[in-house]
Amino acid sequence: MENAGLEEHYRLEVGPPLIDDPSQCRRLSLAALKINLSLQARCDAASLETATKAELVTRLEDFLLVRRADMVLREFVFGAGRNADGDVESEGSF
Repeated sequence: MENAGLEEHYRLEVGPPLIDDPSQCRRLSLAALKINLSLQARCDAASLETATKAELVTRLEDFLLVRRADMVLREFVFGAGRNADGDVESEGSF
């Protein structure tokens, strides 16, 4: 049960062009919003094409807020840098 199953829901390591800070969502271009949602949130690609920019911002903000809370909980339960098996992970894994 490594990482408490979070790797099934989230990318644990996020780097450009992906973001992990919900406050940055409103600064993203429409294309960047779609990339972040499609690569991080596993959402339906068809829904990305019909959504407005405001709807995409809201979706990504909501997703990233939940992700952030889950990562904080993960750190609290398993300790900083440790997964569910108690193994030490590389720094910067979340």
